[in-house]
Amino acid sequence: MRMTQSDMVTYANAFAQIKITGRIDPALKTAALNAVRRMEMT
Repeated sequence: MRMTQSDMVTYANAFAQIKITGRIDPALKTAALNAVRRMEMT
């Protein structure tokens, strides 16, 4: 459950950064893609 919540926060943060700044930090992009892939596996 903790990993799922952490993944939700990660990709929410990524989408927020894109919406606010129009770009995304490469490290955050990698973390968000990994979070989305983990969510697809469940």
